[in-house]
Amino acid sequence: MPRTPWRAGRLLAVTAALAAAATSCSTSKTPAATATSSSVTPSTATSSPTTTSTTPTTTSPPLTTTTAPPVPAAPQANASDAAAALVAAWASGNRARALTVATEQAVDTLFAAHYTSGLAISRGCSSAFPPLTCTYGPPGGGPTNAPIYQISVSQGGGGWYVSAVLIES
Repeated sequence: MPRTPWRAGRLLAVTAALAAAATSCSTSKTPAATATSSSVTPSTATSSPTTTSTTPTTTSPPLTTTTAPPVPAAPQANASDAAAALVAAWASGNRARALTVATEQAVDTLFAAHYTSGLAISRGCSSAFPPLTCTYGPPGGGPTNAPIYQISVSQGGGGWYVSAVLIES
């Protein structure tokens, strides 16, 4: 049967609509209809690409904090006085007095050693870089095997206190 102009026009319109729908639904799971007539030009739909960006997430490592030991109750006016107060408390066996001018760790280290009278004489304190170091040991001409006491003194809490003790034999 020959095609009438009305039917041909309608067929062209339906074919064009199907082609446009197929182009715009390119993600559809059903196959799209295609035009078989050579006189039909399917319309093309254009779309601009969609860009999505994600911000990478980073995780910071946990912070590690170190808490300094508390400043003793009776800091001294200078480094030399703090070291001398600790050695005097050690010489008399007064641990409670030693804890007022030194940290518990410093007191534990010094009191673990036996005090020998006359072999812990002040040799002075450094003054270049904190913590300052005050040295105690035997007097000149004393025994060569007597220990040397390196007393680290720090400033804080309104004065100076002993923060550590190193005993060199």
